Order: sequence, then structure tokens, then C-alpha cells
Amino acid sequence: MSREILRAAMRPVLSCTGALLLSFGAFLAQETTAGELTQIPPPDSPAPSFELKALDGKSHRLEDYRGKVVLLNFWASWCPPCLAELPGIQRLADELANESFQVLLINVAESPFRVAKFMKLVNSRLTSLLDPDGETFRVWGGSIYPTSFILDAEGRLRYRVLGPSEWHGDGVVAAVRGLLPSPQAASE
Repeated sequence: MSREILRAAMRPVLSCTGALLLSFGAFLAQETTAGELTQIPPPDSPAPSFELKALDGKSHRLEDYRGKVVLLNFWASWCPPCLAELPGIQRLADELANESFQVLLINVAESPFRVAKFMKLVNSRLTSLLDPDGETFRVWGGSIYPTSFILDAEGRLRYRVLGPSEWHGDGVVAAVRGLLPSPQAASE
């Protein structure tokens, strides 16, 4: 009987391990280096739309950020690389605070309570949205944590990053600044 209980208890762990291995396999199949800023040629249409709630219950639509360069970061609180890159994302946001730039952290499939507790624990000032069923992550082609995208001011995908990145590095800052709208365009 104890073997059956052990098997039942291990089933979710094995399932999770299998999912992690599949995610890692998908990651290896990508032609990119972990944490590398990979340029995406500008498409004719905007990035996939979403409407997600923040921890305060307020709805955020991607379209609300048109006119700003947006960093979308899909993450989970149980993900050590997500935790490791968070300070760099905060530094990037701080460095570009006076620019037309917005960071949106999108937590995938965790409870609002857990996300709020985590955000308080790490003392994050960044906007964290909730993707409760992971559907937005799937629509955006997410396969590993963290997965990030940088959108230009017109809402088009311009860069993708699979895995953790050094977000406060000169290359990333230069790439984001290169996408910022001119001061004249931003005031129109």
C-alpha cells in the first residue's frame, strides 16, 4: 500500500519534470543562445493582443502601451533564472524611467496571492500582470521561463530573449534606445 501512495505522490513531480524536460528540449531546438537578445524582423502586423489583470485588479491591454517601447517578461516565482534576472530588469526600468519605455512582468499560472507575496519579498516596483491559465504565454509562443519580448512603440515584436538575460547591459540599453520614438513623435 505504501508503494501506491508513493507513486500517487510522485505522479505530479514526474509530470512537472517531464514538462520541464520538454521545455528544455524546445529551448535547445531554438537557434538562439540563452539570454541572447535575438532581433526579429519587423512584421506587418502588431504583436498578439492581450488583456490581463494586475495584482491590484486593474486590467491592462497591450494596446494601452502604444507609443512606448515595451519589455514583456513571462516568468514564474518558482523559476530561479527568473528571480536572478529581476534586479537587472529593475535597473533597466530605472535607467529608462524618463523615456517612453514600460516593463510588464507577466506571471504565468500562479495565484494572485503567491505573486503578490513574491513581489513583496523581492521588493519589486515593476508592474506584474497575471496570466492565470498560461494562455497568453502559449499564444506568444512561450516554451521556457523566463521568455521575454521587446516591442517597438508601434506594438511590433522586435526582439526575443529565451532564458535569463543581463538586462542592464549596454547592448540591451542601446537596443531599447534605438526603438524609442523621437521626442517629436512621442509628443504628437
